Parts: sequence; C-alpha cells; structure tokens
Amino acid sequence: MKKTDFVFPGLKTKYLPLLFLTAFRAEAEALFRIHPFQLIEQEKKIHLYHLPPEPIFLLITGPGPSSLDRWLEHTAPVLLVNFGICGGLDLALPLFQNFLVRQVSHLDDPVISTEIHFPDFPEQLLTFFSACRLLSSDYPVLQESLRKKLYQQSGCQLLDMEGYSLAKAAQKYAIPIILLKHLTDYCDVSAASSIRENRSIWKIGLQNGLIKLLEIFSESGDKRN
Repeated sequence: MKKTDFVFPGLKTKYLPLLFLTAFRAEAEALFRIHPFQLIEQEKKIHLYHLPPEPIFLLITGPGPSSLDRWLEHTAPVLLVNFGICGGLDLALPLFQNFLVRQVSHLDDPVISTEIHFPDFPEQLLTFFSACRLLSSDYPVLQESLRKKLYQQSGCQLLDMEGYSLAKAAQKYAIPIILLKHLTDYCDVSAASSIRENRSIWKIGLQNGLIKLLEIFSESGDKRN
C-alpha cells in the first residue's frame, strides 16, 4: 500500500477521535511524512497538531512524564497511539526494529507493572509486531552496568522515558493505548551517537511501522459515517 493511500480525506478507521503521542519532533516526522498534520495549539514544550477533516490529532509531549489531562479532555480520544524510539535492555533484540509494548513498569518500582489495554484487534497487531515489556525511567540510562542491573531487576526488554506515564493516563481515563517503540541503541555510552548517526534509518523504520499500523486500522473496521 502506498503512503498516499492514507492521505485525504483522512484515515480509514472507526477509532475516532484518535490521538497520536510522541516525545520529540524528530519522532513525529515519521508520521508527518505520511500525513500533512497542521499545528493548532502549543503550550511550553507541548505541541498539538490536527489532521483535517477528521478528529485525528498528534501531541508532541516533550521528553519524560507529562500531564495529559487537559489534552485528553480537549481531544476526547477513543484510542491513544504512542510511537517513538527507545533503548534496549535485552541485547538479544535486533536494533532498528519496531516492537509492541504489552506491559510497562517504572524504574522507581519495576516490580509493579501496568497491563496495556489494547483496542479490539490485538491479533493483527501481534501478527506484525513482536511484543515486549517496557521500563520507563525519568532520566536516560547510558551505562552498560546499569542496563544489566535494570534488565535483571525488571525483566523488561526495552527502556524509554514516557511510556509508563502515558499508559497510566490511558488507564485513568479508560482509553485503549498502543505503544509502538523503535529500538535504536542498547542504553550504553554510544546511545546518543547511535541515535544521531542513524537518524535516517530509524525514521524510515518508524514510518514503516506506522504505515503497517494504519493498514491494521483500515482493516479493523469501516470508517465511521
């Protein structure tokens, strides 16, 4: 399917309103390459975009935990999609691949985890994306020794800085959420250079993951009237 198949008059999905969430502008560009979103509001680090004519939004939250109450009330989504890059705690996972998060924990208490409430098409998601557990931290992890410790303590294979807070917000408002993560590094001293030097690779990989996700949306049901 060509990416132009998704452009106007909007996404072919029954999950409307739909809210995409990502931390950085560079990550959002993977979606901008597919759809012409328009900036409609911003407040400090947060930027809200809209894809007319449907109630489809993209919120760039900035790194780390963010308060989403105002934005969830404003957009009233029936589905949340968080996408972006992440580090790997499990060296067995291949770099520059997309993964679907099934469970997320926080560094402060990795034993306590939040189950992800999927929408009603999990079989299609799991057909195309390998499922992993995600650990969220309030700061970057860039040491091999700490990576090993966190992997042993939590059993999580991936690490980011916002997945847990987004999953908790989704749980609070009883909204299904999809967390699609693209692995760029193994949480060591070379992580920053890997992200920077391979930017074109992971942007294309993340874009391809989003295109597959949009195909699943299209196949999951007819667009509402």
